[in-house]
Amino acid sequence: MTNPKKPSDLSDLVDRAYAKDPEAVLRFMTDLAEGAPTASEAPETEQDEAPDAMIDPSALPPGSRPGPFRIIGKLGEGGGGTVYLAERDTDVKMKVALKILSGYAPQLKHLFHRESNILSQLHHPNIAHLIDAGTLPGGQPWLAMEYVQGQTLNAYLRDHPLSLGKRIDLFLKICDTISHAHRQMVIHRDLKPANIMVMENGEPKLLDFGIAATLNPDTGEQLTIPLSATAVMSPQYASPEQIRGMSLNAASDVYSLGVLLYEILTGERPYTFPMLTQPALIQAMEQLEIPYPSTVGAGTRNKAGINPRRLRGDLDSIVMKALARDLDGRYISVEALAADIRHYLNGRPIEARAATRQVRFRKMVQRNPQPIAIGTGLALLLLMFSIYAQVQRVNIARERDLAKREKQTAEHVTDFLVSMFEQVDPELAEGGEVTALQVMERGSRQIEQRLAEEPEVRARLLATMGRVYRVLGHNDQSVDSLEKAVAAGVGTPADQFQLELELVRSLLAHGRYDAADRQLNAAEARLSKSTDLREHLRLNHLRGWTWYQRGNYVRAKDIFQDMVGQLGALPIAEQHRFRRDWAELQGVMGLHHQAIAECENLLEEQQKLLGKSHPQLAETMKTLAEQYMFTGDYGKADQLFSQAEAIDLQVYGDDHPILIRHLSRRAELVREKGDPEQAETILRRALTMARERLGEEQLMVAQISRELGMVLTLMGDYEEAETLYRQALAIHEKHLGADHPQMALGYVTLGNQYRFQGDFKAAEALLRRGLAIRIGLFGEAHQGVMEVRNYLGLSAYQRGDYDAAEREHRQNLALAPDLLGETHPLTSFAHNNLALVLRAKGELHQAAFHFQKCLDINILRFGEKHLNVAVISNNLGLLHLDLGALDSAERYLQTALTKVIETFGEPHIYPARTHGSLGSVALERADFALAAERYRKSLDSRIKLFGEQHRQTAEARDMVAYLLLQQGDYGEALAEARRAKAVFAEVDTAPNSRAALACLTLAAVLGARGDYDQAQETCRPCVATLEQDLGTAHDWTHRGYLLLADLFKGMGQQERAHAYYKKALDSAEDGLPADHYRIANVRIRWARLHLDQKQTESAQTLLDDAAQALKDTQNPMVFVDLAFQQARLNLLQGKTAAGETLLRDVLAQKRALLGDTHPRVAEAQCLLAFQAVAAGDYSEAETLVDAAAAIFQRHLAENHEFHQVTASLKGRILMERGQREQGTKILEAGYRQLKTKLGQHHEITTRVQQMLPPQPEN
Repeated sequence: MTNPKKPSDLSDLVDRAYAKDPEAVLRFMTDLAEGAPTASEAPETEQDEAPDAMIDPSALPPGSRPGPFRIIGKLGEGGGGTVYLAERDTDVKMKVALKILSGYAPQLKHLFHRESNILSQLHHPNIAHLIDAGTLPGGQPWLAMEYVQGQTLNAYLRDHPLSLGKRIDLFLKICDTISHAHRQMVIHRDLKPANIMVMENGEPKLLDFGIAATLNPDTGEQLTIPLSATAVMSPQYASPEQIRGMSLNAASDVYSLGVLLYEILTGERPYTFPMLTQPALIQAMEQLEIPYPSTVGAGTRNKAGINPRRLRGDLDSIVMKALARDLDGRYISVEALAADIRHYLNGRPIEARAATRQVRFRKMVQRNPQPIAIGTGLALLLLMFSIYAQVQRVNIARERDLAKREKQTAEHVTDFLVSMFEQVDPELAEGGEVTALQVMERGSRQIEQRLAEEPEVRARLLATMGRVYRVLGHNDQSVDSLEKAVAAGVGTPADQFQLELELVRSLLAHGRYDAADRQLNAAEARLSKSTDLREHLRLNHLRGWTWYQRGNYVRAKDIFQDMVGQLGALPIAEQHRFRRDWAELQGVMGLHHQAIAECENLLEEQQKLLGKSHPQLAETMKTLAEQYMFTGDYGKADQLFSQAEAIDLQVYGDDHPILIRHLSRRAELVREKGDPEQAETILRRALTMARERLGEEQLMVAQISRELGMVLTLMGDYEEAETLYRQALAIHEKHLGADHPQMALGYVTLGNQYRFQGDFKAAEALLRRGLAIRIGLFGEAHQGVMEVRNYLGLSAYQRGDYDAAEREHRQNLALAPDLLGETHPLTSFAHNNLALVLRAKGELHQAAFHFQKCLDINILRFGEKHLNVAVISNNLGLLHLDLGALDSAERYLQTALTKVIETFGEPHIYPARTHGSLGSVALERADFALAAERYRKSLDSRIKLFGEQHRQTAEARDMVAYLLLQQGDYGEALAEARRAKAVFAEVDTAPNSRAALACLTLAAVLGARGDYDQAQETCRPCVATLEQDLGTAHDWTHRGYLLLADLFKGMGQQERAHAYYKKALDSAEDGLPADHYRIANVRIRWARLHLDQKQTESAQTLLDDAAQALKDTQNPMVFVDLAFQQARLNLLQGKTAAGETLLRDVLAQKRALLGDTHPRVAEAQCLLAFQAVAAGDYSEAETLVDAAAAIFQRHLAENHEFHQVTASLKGRILMERGQREQGTKILEAGYRQLKTKLGQHHEITTRVQQMLPPQPEN
């Protein structure tokens, strides 16, 4: 049955339907919003055929199973389909929103495909991402989307009475999300509250890209134009050009955002259209007059709960500019709209208010210049004279009083400070010495007692003591003192403003970021009427620094950049402080060269103004030294740190706490240079000084303890490192509380140590504690949160949970460029670590892309010779090894090895890993001696670093076992494989892919020895784990399939062997390049099974295909294996001379590559012995059989079939040597056992049968 033909013009259909039931049409249009086909996408025929068995998606009951999902219940219906709550039907449960196309609209099928294609491009934490897609048996497509638990935007705003600031922050998050889509050349086209969910934590999620469109990257315009604009939009939120059916660009989404902003601020839409046809909608839009948001609502509250007066001015202008009908009057992009809102929040001029009252007044003056000039001049002259006289009188009196008060206040402050020190008795102090803290604490108590009647003196002393407390690291007392000083409310407005800024600095030092924000907002509100540019600059400087402290470097950079051109208004010392902060911000964003240039210019200016030994020079030198350290120029960093230390020593003396920080920085430098032992020595000295001079439980002691712990972790001294970490945590909790950023850092540092030790459960528990603190303080979009997610991803990767690892790294990669910048270290780490996961999952080309991005960033930041470049080179070497490009793999890995040994020495984990990787390259080349040398270096280093019972050691031991297997030393291989498996079983609480790989090695050794049953029992659960964790295309899964095929072949179960060779070939072709030698290797081994069954034609095809693919392969053993099977094929085809010649050549090559005692050499000797027997050359046959039997006796299990082969050959030789009865008995026994084990038609069984003496006729 076919659907009725659709009209040639879809808008005609809509108009005719509207005439019958207008409400239904508008409801359908609004709900559908799924889009019509574009001109380039429309089907050529008038109507597609509907499937015969179309399923009504609205009728799917709970328990139905579309693809891998199980329906739980219905979430909703719209014009385009039905949305269900569903759950992935696997061990790892995942709830999804499952969207299924309506049964009555199969023509929209291509829109689902377009939506899935668009969503696959978008990776942003505020966009509901695509999880899977498929088709129902009836033909309707479905999309599985991230299930978002929350409320629609309108419902959330209704149930959560947000302040104006919170509403604007929420809107900015929506803008940032749309901005991400626009950068991917996607416009949404259906922005409305129903398509924005807000989760309980206040984070928005953008839904439904059903009618989204892609943009031309060159023009920014929509690539295709919809056939009918009326049927694909929500008219209340659509832009004028969308209603007209024109081509759209990013500005169309800006208009829809303007409608959303209007509704967010007022609680009402700017307009509501009645049910109209498209021409009527166009006419209504042309005649539309939108009231200013500040005019909406009666009294002091509009429907959003906002006082309309607060919307006057800038917000009115921003909203109306976003809602401009003409594109020229509208914001050109979402970024421009968001930037203007941020300018409003930061008290800066906005783009939308160019036509101010001042401009209109100036134009009036230009129209009536003479009358206005004369009248204004006279009025101003009189007014100015009167004001001048009054001001002079007031100023003289004020200055006289102020000078008197200042003199009195200064005298009182001086007297009080002197008395603070006079009253401290050294005899009562610990150790007979008076500390600054003791002086401060006594002074704090006396301020309240002695200065209650002198508020100005009290306020000034409190402010001074607040700053001193902050320098000493006692942030609680600092905040308390400054809050009292601010609350006193004495002094001039400028004095009060400076106090508020000092309080913000102490709140930031204490980690109380929300309180700092509130204090900044209060200061900004009081500053709103001030015209003093310096005060605005000071406020913006601190606002930018607050964003820096909160980890939002992009917002900090925006504020700092706006300040750069206005710095001349500030005193020179404040300019210098800003420029140093600006350089530090550039450095953390990865812009080290810009930071270095800024610091060098600043240092030159300071030296001219301040001389060579001012403490401010030392601060600039430290900042500059850190930038050089980050770029790997350790010589310049060392020189600058030494110069800064000399200045501070001259200024402060040799017992000042600032010198302890110098020791800490120097330790960091030598650690970065790769000398952890020297770093340990320096930090132990610093820790002793800190304890002696500051006390056992001071914050600096905690900081140095943690830094020393990090060095000890690098050196493998985990026990003492953990003690230091826990001591630091205890000190921080005592002074700062449980939710301070330093507590988060302590948990993360300790968690990472557990990760290094392989205790992933303990590691992740600690990492998540640190993550919870940071999210609570900073929200999701913060560098510190991303750092923890990076470590969680690495932990999941190391324990083999690649899906979890990929989620963490992709989330970081979605945030990092916008939040921190394209060249920030975390952006680089996100690329590298995602690539590690993708490589582990077998997605090699995607991994190569992200490794290369990481390498480009690090070369740009550090140059070619930096350690980071070496680490990424190691990773690229492993990837090239996977791809079979052995020469380039060797180059990358040798480059990495040279640098990591130069940096860290040995033993160290980096060189240990690289030795193992180079061993794998040698193994692929069949250079077993070199592979053994490299693998043993890796194993020995790991034993020294971690001990025997560690996961890192087990990984290296597994590699050694695999090498011994390839060398044919099955006994040693079995011992090493069992030791590796035992360690994995002890340290891993659940099955994982790396442990499964070690089990595969053990199974392969057992199979090579002939213990097929035990090998198969070991292998099968490992393959199941690999399939579940890595998928069927991964190299390790492929290795498991191939091993099972070989085992079933050895057990005589040919059909099962054929099935697994087929799976192995499919797996290799899915996961590897078409010319990879491992694909050819599967064909060669599969051909061996066909030859065992004497299926020469199919074997010939497989061997020809393999030979074709091996043109550029660098693994010589694959060619030898190919030649061996071709020799067997020749012999079965009756090409005896060619087969024997090729077989002798194969034997020579195997001896050269594997040595004389390898079982694969003995296998070739046996086949030649069969040929010698057939030719009657029993002398050569005996020599060959004796050599093979000795090899088999040494390496193979007693029940291996090759023992029966050599016994049968010996029996035949005995028969020819005159011992016919004994020889016949041996030969017949061998034949019976081979027939039972391999089957009557196996090639080996047939060859032995041919040697049997003829049976006497009855």
